[in-house]
Parts: sequence; structure tokens; C-alpha cells
Amino acid sequence: SIQIHNGRNQNLKLDEASFELVDCPTSLSKDDFYAIQEGNTELLQKYHQEVTSFIQQKLGCDQVICFHHQVRNENKVGQDGVEGYAGASPHTDSSPVSADQLALSTIDHPEQYERYCYLNLWRNIAHEPIENDHLAMVDERTTIKPDDYIVKDLYGNGYTTVQYGLNARHAAQHKWYHFPQMQRDEAIIFKQMDSEFTKLGRICFHMSAHNSQVKNYRPRESIELRMM
Repeated sequence: SIQIHNGRNQNLKLDEASFELVDCPTSLSKDDFYAIQEGNTELLQKYHQEVTSFIQQKLGCDQVICFHHQVRNENKVGQDGVEGYAGASPHTDSSPVSADQLALSTIDHPEQYERYCYLNLWRNIAHEPIENDHLAMVDERTTIKPDDYIVKDLYGNGYTTVQYGLNARHAAQHKWYHFPQMQRDEAIIFKQMDSEFTKLGRICFHMSAHNSQVKNYRPRESIELRMM
């Protein structure tokens, strides 16, 4: 078992830990997010605009390109594209080589930009706080490089990417965090990859963490939005 610490009031910042809890209100309802997963492009554009304007203000970046989303709810797996929780093992979603390729194919005129950040914004879509199966992240400052980074190939439906698994050899050094009772106007932003190599936090190991001691909880309902 892994000890996961309460990340609230710990001053965990995106460029240092590789993730950060932010206040990011949304005007969309829970049903709206399920409609997005079903293919409602109007609501998707509305959410993209909300997140784009928030991220531009938060990070001061020139451009935000949103390109992939996923709604998760263990009780609705297979319904209109809803998936379960990614709780099998700690992982990153990308790597320098795959993120570079994605940046070059996603950004128009990439030579105009000095830095890219491949980012994920993750939020609770229910009107009640999350009670179990929280998103848990490793403070990247506590990983041992390069020992802990196990290169893995991920083959998905119509795509392939290189990502990392987390070596357990130095598990005693790793510091895990989650943000209990997340409300729907909060979000976690975490890095899939940052081209700025001087930052301490550049890529985030994460997974869904189930606490078997918690009984009688509502299923977690969440959406993640990937962007460049």
C-alpha cells in the first residue's frame, strides 16, 4: 500500500511538483459533460473556451490548443464513450519523444514558439465532492532520475505513444499527494511534458487511487482535457 498525503495547503506548484490544484469554475452542468462525451460539439467548444481562457490567464501562454477529453465513471463504463478509472499502476501519459512529435503536429508554425507545455486539466463533474478514487500524483522532485523512469509503449485505438511507468525501487522516496473532497469548481492541472528543461516539474506520474477503507461512497465522475 502507498501512503498518499493531503496536498491541500502544501504549496504544490505546476513548475515544481509537476501538478497544481487550481480554482477553475465552470458554467457547464454534469449532464453537459456527459453530452460532450456523447459528441455534443457546441458544449465541447464552450468548455474548450472556458479552459483556454483560464489557462492563458494562469500560465501567460500565447496559445492553447485543446484536443482530447475523457469522461470517467466506473458505473457507466461503455455508455457513450465513458471509461473507468486509470488505477492499474503509476504512469505518465507521454514522454519527451512523443510529446515533441505531438507538439510539432498540433501547433501551426511551431518555430514561432520558444516553449510548449503538454498539459491536462482534470476536474470533478458531479455536484457533490469526490469521496473515493481520487487522482493521485507524485511530486516529481521526489523521483530518482533516470532510475525510476521505465519506458513503455502504449498502443491505443488508432494511436501509439511512448510513456513512462514508475519503478518501485525507490518507492520510499516518492511522495504521493491527492486533494480530498474536490469540488466541481476546482481542477488539477498536471504536466504531460514541458519542453523547458530547467523546471523541476516537467512530467507527472499519476493514477487513480482507491481507498478500500472508505465505505458507502458515490462513484467518482470526472473529465480530463488535454491541451498543448
